[in-house]
Amino acid sequence: MVRKIVIFGLICFIVAALFFLVGCFGSKTVTVAVVAPLSGDDQAEGESILNAVNLCVEEWNAKGGLFGKPIEIIPKDDKENPEIAVQIANELSRQKVSVVIGHYTSACTLAARDKYVENRILMITPSSTNPAVTDGIYQTIFRVCGRDDDQGETAAQYVYKAWPEAKVALLYDESPYGKGLSERFLAEFSALSKKESVLFKHFDRSMMDFSSIAKEVKEKDPTLVYFGGLFLQGAELLKALRKEGVQATFFSGDGCFNPLFIEKAGASTAEGSLVTFTPNPEGTAEGKTFAKNYKAKFGTDPKPYSIFAYSAAQVAFKAMEKGQSKDPVVVSQVIHSQTFETPIGTLKFDKKGDPEESSWAVWKVENGKFVPAPASESLAPVNEEPKKETK
Repeated sequence: MVRKIVIFGLICFIVAALFFLVGCFGSKTVTVAVVAPLSGDDQAEGESILNAVNLCVEEWNAKGGLFGKPIEIIPKDDKENPEIAVQIANELSRQKVSVVIGHYTSACTLAARDKYVENRILMITPSSTNPAVTDGIYQTIFRVCGRDDDQGETAAQYVYKAWPEAKVALLYDESPYGKGLSERFLAEFSALSKKESVLFKHFDRSMMDFSSIAKEVKEKDPTLVYFGGLFLQGAELLKALRKEGVQATFFSGDGCFNPLFIEKAGASTAEGSLVTFTPNPEGTAEGKTFAKNYKAKFGTDPKPYSIFAYSAAQVAFKAMEKGQSKDPVVVSQVIHSQTFETPIGTLKFDKKGDPEESSWAVWKVENGKFVPAPASESLAPVNEEPKKETK
């Protein structure tokens, strides 16, 4: 009798093990979904993220893929719409994809996140900076970029150091990204300067005519305008401000760290604008190689978050390889316990799924390009002549 029980238990163990192996290795491919805006205003950004993951997948497939199987990409267009993001998360959960690289915006990532958690899908966002993405400590949710609480504080500290008497107007889109970044900036600047903003105003992300807002800003006579939002609206807002005669320094977050911000606003209009982004995203040897290979394959320079998408895919594939599994829980445990060499540097993740070390730097528009801003610089309004000293 005992022998029969032992044999039965052994059979059950073998069957369970076989089911596990089939689940991990039985499919013909390892699937990676890339979810980003592949149409609409930010189509170019979404396509650059897809291109970067494509480049990474091609390199891995050239080496034999994972577990002897090719890696397959499933592209999905969330159109920067949170409702569509949820629909896609449900689809990918049913398909049991190995990993999701996405979403691009914090709004879409926040909308889809719980579906991925519920269905045990590994998700690594290359660009969603809102703190709430990971603040709940979700086992299978990660990001390779920084957080807006750190980004807002970096900007506020820079402004306070350069111009402690600044009169600040804050304008932001009503997305989680725009609102959260602006609130963090204001909280930090107010704590340092003991001053409140002269204007704190939000608007819809579809708004492109800022003439009335520019008039309102002019009445408040700020010396610095801080904008929380993306580059297309940022460019239109800046043009409207300058047209209305507002010469306040323009400062924004990583959403405006994009050559198209300068192009759409016009180089002369954008001159002197400040933005926050990582110190040097392509500064490593791997980063330079990535940029070179990207341009060789796609005929254009990578966008700001392309290298982050490539790095996110690298982390996922290396973790699967190290753990010899594509089970999201197993892979997540590997990600939490290991360090990963990527084009954006060495990544080690904290318990929330954020990089343990991430930093923000201030960049300035000079002669139509983003260059590192001086560590200390007067932030006098554009075209304002320095006051003459009286003796």
